[in-house]
Amino acid sequence: PITSIIIQLTSAYEPIWVLGAQDKVIAVTTTAQEEYSWLPGIMEKAPVGAYKDIDVEKIIDLKPDIVF
Repeated sequence: PITSIIIQLTSAYEPIWVLGAQDKVIAVTTTAQEEYSWLPGIMEKAPVGAYKDIDVEKIIDLKPDIVF
């Protein structure tokens, strides 16, 4: 089972929140925090860089089950 998710694609955040899986998201892009600041809890998630300037090393350190 997937227990930890990191999403790079900005348009994928809203569906994850609608499905109620936001508790599995362990980190987000700063781009998503800017565009989806209204999503509950998104501002408290760890940032992993911007959409086109993702911090790959940080993602590897977080060891997510899946990255979209």
